[in-house]
Parts: sequence; C-alpha cells; structure tokens
Amino acid sequence: MNYRNVALCLAIALLGSMAFRLQMPAVSFYARYVLQSSAFIIGLFTAAFMLSRAATAVFTGRLYSKKSFARVAAPIGFLAGSVLAWAFTFLRSVWGFTLLRVLQGVANGIAWVMVQIVLGASVEESRRATVYAIYFSIGIAGVSIANLLYSVLYTKGFDFLMTLSSALFLCVAALSSLLRPPRAEPAAARGRGASGGAVATSFKLCIVPLAIIFLTQIAIALPGSGVVYVYMKEVFGLSKSLTTRIVAIALAISIAMGIGLSYVADRVSERRALATAVALLIAGCAVIPLRILWLATVAFAALLSSARATISIVRRIAMRLLGARGIGYVNAAGNLGFVVGSLTMGVAYDRLGPSSLDGVIVESALVPYAPLTAVFVGMLRAVMKYFGRGK
Repeated sequence: MNYRNVALCLAIALLGSMAFRLQMPAVSFYARYVLQSSAFIIGLFTAAFMLSRAATAVFTGRLYSKKSFARVAAPIGFLAGSVLAWAFTFLRSVWGFTLLRVLQGVANGIAWVMVQIVLGASVEESRRATVYAIYFSIGIAGVSIANLLYSVLYTKGFDFLMTLSSALFLCVAALSSLLRPPRAEPAAARGRGASGGAVATSFKLCIVPLAIIFLTQIAIALPGSGVVYVYMKEVFGLSKSLTTRIVAIALAISIAMGIGLSYVADRVSERRALATAVALLIAGCAVIPLRILWLATVAFAALLSSARATISIVRRIAMRLLGARGIGYVNAAGNLGFVVGSLTMGVAYDRLGPSSLDGVIVESALVPYAPLTAVFVGMLRAVMKYFGRGK
C-alpha cells in the first residue's frame, strides 16, 4: 500500500468536500430567496453539474494511463474549482449559476475521479472497499463541517462564503500536486494483456453493480442535493442554521455504517454487504415520506449510509474488473442517477408540496419514493442472484 498517496487522498477528501459543500446551501438559499427560483431550478443546478461530471468522468478514466495527463489533471481540476467558486460572486443569475455548475462538473469530473483512481490503485484489493469507505467518510466529515460552518457564518453573506470556498480549493490543488499516480490495470490484464473480448466480458460483469449505483443515487437525490435544505426549512419550519445541523447529523451517522459495510465486503462477503446496503435503501425509501422530523432524519441517515457503502463496494468490483476506466464508469452511472433523482424530486416538490394542511402525515412531494421502494425490493433479489451462493 502506498501510504503517502492514501494520506494525501484522505486530506484532499476532507478539504475538498468542505470547499464544495460550503457552496451548496449558500447557492441553494440564494437561488430560492433572492433569485426566486423554483425547486426544479435548484435541482437543475445539480443536474447540470452531474451531467457534465458524468461525461468527464468516463473521459478521465480512459486517459489515466497517460502519465502526462495523470500527473497534472487533479491540480488543474481543483484550481479551476477555485476560480469557479469565486466566479459565483459575479454571475448572480439563474443561467449564470447553471453555467458555473456545468463548468464545475467538468472540473470535478477530472479532479475527483483522478484522486479516486489513484487511491484505488494505491491499495491492495483486500483493503480497497474499506479504504474507499474511509475516504468517503472523511469526505462526509468534511461535508458535515461545511454545514456547521455555514450555520455559523451564513450571516457573513454570500460573497464571503464563496470566497472561503475558493480559498479551500486552492489548498486542495496544492495537495493534489503531490500525488504520484501508480498503474491501475484490471485483474484480467495482469501478466497476459487484455483482449477486446476480455474487456467486454468484464464490462458485462459490471452491469449489475453499475445499475445498483444508478438506482441508489436516484434514492439519495433529496438528502444529497441542495433541495434538502429548502425541503427541511419549508416542510418542518426550521431555521437555516438548524436545517444545516440536522443534515450534518444525518451525514455523520452514515459514516460508521458506510465503513462497517465496506469492511464486511472486504473481509467477509461482498454479497452480504451489498444486500444489507439495499435493505437500508428499502427502509429509507419507505419511511422518508412520513412528515415526522426524527423519522426524516433517520431516513436520510439510512439512505446516505447505504449510498456510501454501495459506492465503495462497487468501486472495489469495478477496479478489479476494469481498472481505471471502471472508476470512470462508476462515477458516470452515479452522476446520471443523481441527475434523474434531482430533477424528479424538484418537479415533485414544485407540483405536489409542501403540504399546507395541518395533521398531514405523508408528504405528497415525496410520492416518487413509493415506486422506488418496490424497485429496490427487486434489486435486492438481483444482488443475491448476481453473487449466487458465493461471496
């Protein structure tokens, strides 16, 4: 294991997540209450970001083998993120925000995918899912810290928050310049070369895990996107400060669960770990429409826990089967799922909610979660069939 690369990737996960997540409530609240944007438009910001990131992620995975690209890609991507964060203070319009989100998607699709490939290639397979889970958990810790920072600093104003985000991205760019990308080959290619047929077979074996990532990201579109801040504030009547703290709590709870399930995948059984993650998705989707604050918080934590574990386990599988390009495909599938979920939740919230009636138990805006519950029950069966009776 390359401890130097691992340590740098973990530091990047913390500071980079803080830098980006600090923008989310600031941009969401500014768009909603200053620009008077709908929930659909706020979801569109996320969709624009994720679509551009999905396309760039595949491109980055395929180009990783070129050493000249691999060494400079992450620093350039994070440096671009710093410039774009600062640009939000000038382009104060819906279309300006949308354009910046598209460009951020390109920058993130290069920088973050590169960091994730370096991390996976720096660790042996028997530890890979656990290390990925720790990486994402540290990222979640960064997100939680950013939410708490926002709850303290939001009175400083929009410009201050975006400038702080820009400064953090500069620090991340400096750290990423110290990474030394190792080789990242799929298992099928080691020692004998990879034929087109072997690559095609490996990709087919990845279809079920990639479908799981796609559907999981649809499910976490509400707790994982900017719409969650508007939803919690308007449905439960919470302050901006309390809203960000509750989201931070849900994210913090998901850290231990994500690491635990990933450890099970590495040391015990991928099959059991993925099945448990899908079961958490089913529970979260079933409970989240209930208009009860503590249950909503538990549902957010369940969905996010499942997502963090699933993304680590599937990355482990993809790295084994497809090498660097597998990480690009995982990112693309997750980003596309998040786009579908963000737009669906944004439209549902604009058309169906929040309910203004007293005593309403089920929030109509979250009706899309009902069919998702049934889909995940079917997905649980697919997981069991995919792994058969083995690991």
